[in-house]
Amino acid sequence: MMLNHITRILLISLSIVSSATCSAKKMQMAIESVILSADMIVVGEIKSVGIGSYAFSIQETWHGDTALKVIHVEKWKEWTCDARSFEVQKGQRLILLLGKGKSGYYPINASTGEIPVRQDTISSRSGFYEVLPHAVSVEEFGTAVRAIRSCCHITEVNNDLGYFYRWVWDCSADQRSERKAQNSLTAWLFEQMEEREQRQ
Repeated sequence: MMLNHITRILLISLSIVSSATCSAKKMQMAIESVILSADMIVVGEIKSVGIGSYAFSIQETWHGDTALKVIHVEKWKEWTCDARSFEVQKGQRLILLLGKGKSGYYPINASTGEIPVRQDTISSRSGFYEVLPHAVSVEEFGTAVRAIRSCCHITEVNNDLGYFYRWVWDCSADQRSERKAQNSLTAWLFEQMEEREQRQ
């Protein structure tokens, strides 16, 4: 009985320490920042897995080079404060929000840019973090991505870490209202951007 009590205290303590460490070390990018800064946004599945990367078969391109059908994606290293909720294996379906570096494509902000698809749905959580207000269908996410990408673009990075941006709207207030009416996720993304605009 005493041993169980001590074990429970130790587990709780470890959990608290782990949470505190993660909060201090992982800087989570807002999903709208990841969407707007991505060089490529695609949905598809893992074709094969290598040591430091995987080949990804593209089924649909929401942003970027539509001629590409297979790309190689760098595998980001999991750690205490950011881990995958799935196994990197052939056949795993993903939505990828990718940056392009010298050695190829990589998921932006690790787990934020590598989103597993299960039964045509994506979770509100990515790794340990809440990214979306609720679970959404792949179609709904794709609609939201296209809407926000067509309506504004980044003009400058305004901090040393590159996580926060300045941008300009490419559509009118009426056009934004039309896009927000497409679905609840699109409306939420636009509201996130409008709140940021008020803070600038």
